[in-house]
Amino acid sequence: MRCMALPLKIAICEDIPQDAAQLKEWIGASGVPAEVSLFESGEAFLAARPSRRFHLVFMDIYLNGMSGVETARALRETDKRCQIVFITTSAAHALESYGVDAMQYLVKPGGIGPEVIAALLGRVERLREKIAAEVCPVVSGGRRRDIPLGDILFAEVYDKQCHIHVLGEAGRETVVALMRLDELAALLPPPRFLRCHRSNIVNLEHVVRIRDDFILSTGDLVYVRRGDRTKCEIALNEWHLAKAAGDIE
Repeated sequence: MRCMALPLKIAICEDIPQDAAQLKEWIGASGVPAEVSLFESGEAFLAARPSRRFHLVFMDIYLNGMSGVETARALRETDKRCQIVFITTSAAHALESYGVDAMQYLVKPGGIGPEVIAALLGRVERLREKIAAEVCPVVSGGRRRDIPLGDILFAEVYDKQCHIHVLGEAGRETVVALMRLDELAALLPPPRFLRCHRSNIVNLEHVVRIRDDFILSTGDLVYVRRGDRTKCEIALNEWHLAKAAGDIE
């Protein structure tokens, strides 16, 4: 039995209407509950992103304006978790797909069809369920909250309380838990989570760069302990290497 009640939110970024319609039809025939949004350009897709989050985007490589690869790179600056599947008529850009952590690279017409799409959607659902099952249990407001690990952006201490900043499918919120940061750190496993300051824990999955401090895909700044910048850079690089090697989903 599937544990996810909400449908997958899927974007199709394709400038050939017939191809977009065919892909949408295959998604509907897969039996996987999904909400599908169509975009004719990379610019239109990115313009919708601030207010809409997707679990999966089917991205054509050859688009008018920004290419699919350029659009995917821009997406990755603010979203590390949306799954990207490239669909194109050429294998020439397959190596570039690794640079944006694409799930798959499909060459049409022969490499795509209803069975392929159904299998892909099944993988995305299973990954979504796995992420939802990995939780951090805390007590907030007198009740237990199981926060999906992947939804946690960072945590910080205020007045002996942990403020856990979360970005999930329902939007952004701050969960306040009466506990020490040491206790919370024990619930947030490395290498994904890093104690980068005496008052902060960061989820490296959401980090886009490090300067003096961590900058997240949401624009948040998370403080790095003075003198620990090099150690934090190494931890971030190791996280990315583990992801690229497939050691971490």
